[in-house]
Amino acid sequence: MDVIERGGKVIITPIGELGYESRKALQNIYNQYEPGTHYILDLKQIDYILSSGLGVLLMLKEHNEAGSQKSRIEIINAKPEVRKILKFAHFDKLFTLF
Repeated sequence: MDVIERGGKVIITPIGELGYESRKALQNIYNQYEPGTHYILDLKQIDYILSSGLGVLLMLKEHNEAGSQKSRIEIINAKPEVRKILKFAHFDKLFTLF
């Protein structure tokens, strides 16, 4: 995963498939930041998202809302198949999709 900090936002770009294998890498990233951090997940390099990948996204949201912080997580550049999965799972109600 690539991580860039820009303008008070943390941009995370996972590569390949978002699933169980991504969990530890994403945890290592978000544990470096305080709850309420503004995250942008750039999914341009994700070809498919597994159910465990949806769980990874929920873990990020839960961490980011700790202490009643307002969660600011945007998902950008999702390919049509990934966007379809996110919408089917109603993640468009939990995250801001662009």
